[in-house]
Amino acid sequence: MDSFGDSQLPFIPSTEVLVKCLFLIAPYAIDHSQRSYARLILCSHHPCISSSGSPAGVWKRLQKRLKQQNISFTDLIFPNITVICKELLSKDGLFSSNKQEQRAALCSLATLMSISPNDTFVEFEKHFIELPDRTLHDGFSENDIKIFFTSEGQLSTEQGVYVAEAVASKNTKLAKGRFRAYDGQDAEPAKSDKRESSSIGKRETGKFTKKTAPVDKSKTAKEEARELQLKEEASTREKVGHVQENLALMLDALGELAIANPVFTHGQLPHLVNYIEPLLSSPIVSDAAFCAMLRLARCTAPPLCNWATEIAAAIHVMSVEDFEAVLDLMPVLIMEEDSKKRPPSGLFEKIVTGLTAACRMGPLPADSFTFVFPIMERILLSSKKTSLHDDVLQILSMHMDPILPLPRPRMLSVLYHVLSTIPAYHPSVGPMLNELCLGLKRDDLAQALIGVYAKEVHVRLACLTAIKCVPSHSVQRDLQVSTSLWIAVHDPEKAVAELAEELWDRFGFDVCADYSGIFDALSHKNHNVRAAAAEALTAALDENPDKIQDTLSTLFSLYIQDLGPGVEFGDTNWLGRQGIALALHSVADVLGSKDLPVVMTFLISRALADPNLDVRGRMINAGILIIDKHGKENVPLLFPIFESYLNKRASNEETYDLVREGVVIFTGALAKHLSKDDPKVHSVVEKLLDVLNTPSEAVQRAVSDCLSPLMVSKQEEAQSLVSRLLDRMMKCEKYGERRGAAFGLAGVVKGFRITSLKKYGIAATLQQGLEDRASAKSREGALLGFECLCEKLGRLFEPYVIKMLPLLLVSFSDQVLAVREAAECAARAMMSQLTGHGVKLVLPSLLKGLEDKAWRTKQSSVQLLGAMAYCAPQQLSQCLPKIVPKLTEVLTDTHPKVQAAGQTALQQVGSVIKNPEINALVPILLSALTDPNDHTKHSLDILLQTTFINSIDAPSLALLVPIVHRGLRERGVDTKKKAAQIVGNMSSLVTEPMDMIPYIGLLLPEVKKVLVDPIPEVRGVAARALGSLIVGMGEQIFPDLVPWLLETLKSDNSNVERSGAAQGLSEVLAALGKDYFDQILPDIIRNCSHQKASVRDGHLTLFRYLPRSMGAIFQNHLQAVLPAILDGLADENESVRDAALSAGHIFVEYYATTSLPLLLPAIEDGIFSDNWRIRQSSVELLGDLLFKVAGTSGKAILEGGSDDEGASTEAQGRAIVEVLGRAKRNEVLAAVYMVRSDVSLTVRQAAV
Repeated sequence: MDSFGDSQLPFIPSTEVLVKCLFLIAPYAIDHSQRSYARLILCSHHPCISSSGSPAGVWKRLQKRLKQQNISFTDLIFPNITVICKELLSKDGLFSSNKQEQRAALCSLATLMSISPNDTFVEFEKHFIELPDRTLHDGFSENDIKIFFTSEGQLSTEQGVYVAEAVASKNTKLAKGRFRAYDGQDAEPAKSDKRESSSIGKRETGKFTKKTAPVDKSKTAKEEARELQLKEEASTREKVGHVQENLALMLDALGELAIANPVFTHGQLPHLVNYIEPLLSSPIVSDAAFCAMLRLARCTAPPLCNWATEIAAAIHVMSVEDFEAVLDLMPVLIMEEDSKKRPPSGLFEKIVTGLTAACRMGPLPADSFTFVFPIMERILLSSKKTSLHDDVLQILSMHMDPILPLPRPRMLSVLYHVLSTIPAYHPSVGPMLNELCLGLKRDDLAQALIGVYAKEVHVRLACLTAIKCVPSHSVQRDLQVSTSLWIAVHDPEKAVAELAEELWDRFGFDVCADYSGIFDALSHKNHNVRAAAAEALTAALDENPDKIQDTLSTLFSLYIQDLGPGVEFGDTNWLGRQGIALALHSVADVLGSKDLPVVMTFLISRALADPNLDVRGRMINAGILIIDKHGKENVPLLFPIFESYLNKRASNEETYDLVREGVVIFTGALAKHLSKDDPKVHSVVEKLLDVLNTPSEAVQRAVSDCLSPLMVSKQEEAQSLVSRLLDRMMKCEKYGERRGAAFGLAGVVKGFRITSLKKYGIAATLQQGLEDRASAKSREGALLGFECLCEKLGRLFEPYVIKMLPLLLVSFSDQVLAVREAAECAARAMMSQLTGHGVKLVLPSLLKGLEDKAWRTKQSSVQLLGAMAYCAPQQLSQCLPKIVPKLTEVLTDTHPKVQAAGQTALQQVGSVIKNPEINALVPILLSALTDPNDHTKHSLDILLQTTFINSIDAPSLALLVPIVHRGLRERGVDTKKKAAQIVGNMSSLVTEPMDMIPYIGLLLPEVKKVLVDPIPEVRGVAARALGSLIVGMGEQIFPDLVPWLLETLKSDNSNVERSGAAQGLSEVLAALGKDYFDQILPDIIRNCSHQKASVRDGHLTLFRYLPRSMGAIFQNHLQAVLPAILDGLADENESVRDAALSAGHIFVEYYATTSLPLLLPAIEDGIFSDNWRIRQSSVELLGDLLFKVAGTSGKAILEGGSDDEGASTEAQGRAIVEVLGRAKRNEVLAAVYMVRSDVSLTVRQAAV
């Protein structure tokens, strides 16, 4: 057969002759050997004898012919599938040099897939895995690929040069004659072969050289080297080409196998993708890999297979790993109305459209879902919300079955990312996480716990909540699982730690002695993880003290490894070193005396000279804490270590200075454990005072802390010491030295006690410095001292704060920028330490300053009010309700600097907001405060669109309430509705309901006004807001609300007011609960028969809203209420009758099915009442009741007897009989028939 394709042969038999020959040979070939099975199958699919339209036609004929001879070829194939596949995938089959034989092998494999798909696929897979070309392909370098794409006879290094020459020769007009390369008319260098253009260039250059210069003898050696290199590259090119050809053949075969049996392939899709996907980014076989992927995509479940091209293209794009390119294909988030008008145009949009269509009838099969999941995953991994997010999450939510084999770890991971980037999805994503964990396998639990390493608290909580759903049999005692959970147990967030501890106890884990996972977490990118890992390590060492020395050794090794060489060119590992500092700080409690020299030596020799300022500061803090914990018992052990370093000569001045600062601080921390009269204390104090000049706030703070306990030994030198520091603070040239002196002064004063402020004239000196108009340094220094004393002494310094407040106000408007900045820092420090009493003393004077005519005084007062944003949380919630309204008034001040100060102050309030959702909206909220006319509505829209995961704190309320208050006072219906809705939501979102109390007096009057709005929809929103306020804050906060509502119910003013009050009261009563309602109901029923029509109207209107708000609770009181309703139907006042009838309709709507035995007798009695008005209303209510029982609205008006919607059909008639019974149905219809002859025209019309 090999020679059939040779065109040199003079004669080729016809196809039919070849087929007959095959049929003749086949029985003898089968008896000959097993290898002949493969050759027979191959021959029967050879293009020479089979048509391209039906490649398996001859094969089917062969089977029939053999069957006639009692030979079942198919039965022979099954036990010999391994041999057959091996033959088909050999050099005589798929890897033959003959293209026709390759095609025959492909068709033969496709046929085998229809006979024995599983065995064929297993053999093919085995061959694919063992294919040497895969390993060779992965080992190719970029240079190998470059050589492959370089033309024969050209070096890969010359490729750019030769192309450039060709382009130049095309675009340059050369001289005519023997020097021109080609004519302008017929020269086409762009189309010619690269080798031609290069040889022309060389030939022309050679001519020129021959004529003008002698031949260079060294050129021959170069040519030889070039030829040798060309041979090497030719060998490489051949090798790469061979790999390309073989891999392309295998990929083509894989595609053919897939298409040959789509049903079987569908079950193997998740498996097959793993072979093709890595090759999609290959520079040599990416096209073949794409074709194979396309065929796999066509094997997905219908109708998803209709989008096979788009799916394969998306997977191809993603495999390139150019994330920016993928993001360019993502649709931006557009408005909903625009998305409905615009057809899907992008690649990912089309795929999501296809997925949505495929999921209309239910979830996709697990294999199809797993195949397309990477596309959905990439969409959700976007750093911001796209217009596809909602649809993709909806599709994911349909594929949560705990039994199905889904890619759960990847699904969990991407959902954690969605929660992290778009917190608003928490309500929908949380339940999805729980469902996914229900089906989690034992090996997947470790990956599911990656959520505990998230930066956001709500993601960590969602992860642990989902892990609670994991079945007990799916939990294994895995090191990675226990490590992740152990770290979560020590999370900085209390709620996360408690939940993790609950899981730890439930799963019965024990602390493992292998801390490798904790060490890895110390270098995690998120600080919360590093802090938790440090605490987890300490807790583990506490239970295994024998591991302390090994752990310290590992920490030191990791530090040296992270520091590494070349750190000056980019310190990328400083997070790991910070984690080690956190760990050393944390393990201070569990260290023993024998560990102290090792740790201190490490800190001095390595850590104190760390190039990163933050790491260095944390290492100093760790050392101080270790000394505080163990220094008292180990003074003789540690002091020599510190003195030894301080006494040695410096080899590197810069490093020595850094380390010396830390060692001096350590010495100061240790010195407090020395006896009072020890002479070493004095030298230590001097060294500490010297280190205060270091321009590092962390160092200066540490020195300040060390100075305080040492002042016991310096009582005699107190005055001179204080004077030195004051002089340095007021007069030094460098800012760092003045600030260091301020920190030192604060430490000294704390050591000498608060009385030293007066005793040594410190307060008076500070006051003089603030008043010194001649020296800006004195004023700045005094403010620095004021700031540090506030921080160090806290509430003890408060009396002096009140005294110096006027001078601080003046400093805000100082002409020197440095003084103004120092005043701002001092104000922040002052406000952060104020007590509730201090706030009460400071606030009135600042608010009074806003009324001053002088703009500078106003500006200073505004700036200090802004600094109150840094008060402690309790004081903040107390003062912000008074501050923010005043600041918003300042925004309209005539002086621009006062306006600017107001803006800055509001931004300061916004900067301390802890709620992440509100924090993101601060610019929008500030624009609404600045320009309420233009931005209030937009701000309310944004707030309503925001889904709050975290509770609202006091600063958030301070910015929200003025905007909401303004919205409640607007004329626009939408704005009022939105504002009222936000008021209702607020009470359930605040951290402390008490934070809302200061604003109730501002908001409640406006909500009451909205409650009596002419628009019913607006009244409904306001009523629900009142109910929410009662639920969130309790009735004791609103003692006058129910009395006001009851009073408004009796109002003579208008029906609208009474309706609003009734709606509000219904929501409030629902919030107050069953007991309160039982107590007030008798009074309500009694007022339904009040002598004043307005009172009757108001209380009957209340019954219209109670069923909606109270539901089943009100159902129990129907029997008591119905008589009042029937009496109202006969009232002489039309508005009262309307109110009663409306209430009756609502009763029927809500309780027709659940309380039919109560409603029907009352309505029947009303039909035969003496009062025609009651009869008319009862007939209407009976109609409503029958339609409700029949399950139809009855709203359609039928004309001409047409059988349309609303008509009484047989089905509806049967429904009435089933509910009422045939006898009762006949009785009711007879009553209606009798009323058709009523004496009153209106009753007759109602009955008809």
